Amino acid sequence: MSLKNKFFSAVLIIAFVAAFTSVFPAAALSSQSSLSDSEMIIMRPHKTGPADTLVYMKDDSDSQISKILRENPEFVKQVRLYQKYQKDKFIKGLKSNFSLNDSQINKILAGYKPDPVYMVVNEGLVKSVSFATNKPFGILETGANGKTSLSIKAAPLVTLSAATINELKTGDRWGYETVCHEIGHVMMYPTHGLLAYPQDITENIIEAIKKEGHWKNKVTTPVFAMLEGWAEFNGAFFTGRSIGDYTKIDGRLKTEDEMLRTEGLTAKIMLDICLNPDINPDKDGGYEKITNTMMTHKSRTLNSFLKDYIKDYPQDRDAVEKIVKDNTGGVVKIDYNYGLKDWWADKSQDLKKTFIVIKDWVSGLFGKKNLTAGKTSGSGIGPAVSTAPLKNSSALFVNQSSAASDPLVSNVESGNANTADTIDINKTRKSLYDKYKKALETNDKMLANEIFEKIIKLNGNLK
Repeated sequence: MSLKNKFFSAVLIIAFVAAFTSVFPAAALSSQSSLSDSEMIIMRPHKTGPADTLVYMKDDSDSQISKILRENPEFVKQVRLYQKYQKDKFIKGLKSNFSLNDSQINKILAGYKPDPVYMVVNEGLVKSVSFATNKPFGILETGANGKTSLSIKAAPLVTLSAATINELKTGDRWGYETVCHEIGHVMMYPTHGLLAYPQDITENIIEAIKKEGHWKNKVTTPVFAMLEGWAEFNGAFFTGRSIGDYTKIDGRLKTEDEMLRTEGLTAKIMLDICLNPDINPDKDGGYEKITNTMMTHKSRTLNSFLKDYIKDYPQDRDAVEKIVKDNTGGVVKIDYNYGLKDWWADKSQDLKKTFIVIKDWVSGLFGKKNLTAGKTSGSGIGPAVSTAPLKNSSALFVNQSSAASDPLVSNVESGNANTADTIDINKTRKSLYDKYKKALETNDKMLANEIFEKIIKLNGNLK
């Protein structure tokens, strides 16, 4: 080949690469071995940290943990998929809402920037577990001129605990799975199109009271099991870890209803679909199929996901049904006719479970021992019962002073309640129970908040 021809060939190759990367920038980025600031921003708690202020200091250091987060192939792959799905969603919105040709869309995409993953490295300043949240937050950043600026963000956020950070530094694979799990929660933003994750009010309330957390074998609600099951699936998929058997509890086989409310089983079924060589010989292709179903249908439960996936990929039906059968011993069967009546039956069961937890908890606060002490002393119903802090437990409990003007509550708080007050308390308590139950049944969060706060206030000023 002549020098002239070599020159023109080189020009053509450069032109092709430039055109390709302008249309498919993610493809060009995939060859890079570490995440840039446009893909992951690492921060540290500022003063009081994530539990209170939600203001962080950007960390530009070249620390060990920063290198791990930016260079680990599993994190690199997942973060870039997160940005790809954001872009896919953005393009889909452009095409569905505007009459644009490809040239116009490409011009818009030239200025489009997907959100990075915001990662808080909490090495013990604040006591917490690793978690993902969706509250707006601020980033403090010191520029080259030495001045500090504050920017406000509204995007999903991951906070890594000191324990998780130590696991990453020591090579404990559990820490790596935890990171992928939490980024999995963040990925629900592009898949479901929501900043708020689809979590039931019922499970929020139960967790706010019992404060026992969640685990793979715990029976919760179908929606919560899907929320955490999706994250568990991500943790296992990106790290190559397996998922165990979560079909038994207390030495017995779970019922079909219990299995559908178990996050570990949800994750196991999704992982087995993704890795099944008969329908997904390429595991990355399997992951994309599952995510496409999530993005298209906004699946909220395992059953709805399975229905939606089979609707999108009918050729996979036999294999998926076999996976469900093998994982549950035939106990769970996909309900293709699941409708509004079935949804209400599930919701009623969740509400009943929540009401029992609320009733047991409040009964503990208003036990016979307290009432007896109040009658004996003649000066009140006994001291206020302390409990774990509820103030920051959930977004459900936002107005801590809504019952402050209630005279009966004021009497109880001040210890001035008498026998007549005790009778009134019983009547008020029953009335509040009834109102609270109706608020839960109608999913009226605001009214449920107000009533629940009055229940709390009735036994004293619990902060």
